Amino acid sequence: MSAQTSPLITFWFQPASSTRALIESGRGHSAALGIAALFGAVQSGTAYLRAEQPSAAIFVYGALAGVVVLYFLSFFFRVSGKLFKGDPKPENVRRSIGLGLLPWTLVFAFVFGYTFQGGDPNLLAKWFPALFVPFLYGYTLLLLSLSVSLGLNLWKTFFCIALTFIGSLFPLTLIAQLILGTPGAGN
Repeated sequence: MSAQTSPLITFWFQPASSTRALIESGRGHSAALGIAALFGAVQSGTAYLRAEQPSAAIFVYGALAGVVVLYFLSFFFRVSGKLFKGDPKPENVRRSIGLGLLPWTLVFAFVFGYTFQGGDPNLLAKWFPALFVPFLYGYTLLLLSLSVSLGLNLWKTFFCIALTFIGSLFPLTLIAQLILGTPGAGN
């Protein structure tokens, strides 16, 4: 890797070595938090589109939720990483998750922008194969980056990801229901 090329740029095509360089230099954590906030804000676009009186505050709450979920997931990744005998540091795990969300953030931003502009949902459905590629690429970036942060090989990291999502699904869903209420419940 060239000394002049930023690891945040090379992360796209060399995620493991870029993650290692970011960890060694102590950089990239604030970028990861920013990406997580942007991911949360983009995800809240659905609520914005469905709201009777849309407000920009929805995006602010979404950004805050993105950062909070990043911290929750990093905690769950640390726990599952320790089960596999890894030695993860919290900041490194957050860095990997946040940077790994970048391709997904871009795809969701495109879909939100297309929907917001009144695009045809049937045409969007036809684009599914092309939109699936960045999702798969994002998962690959996340897998390679987390393997460095957790100090595990790729198979253990794969199982760590599965265990984390299974283990965090119930608590995060419960917290969301407590905060937002149960969907479909009478008011």
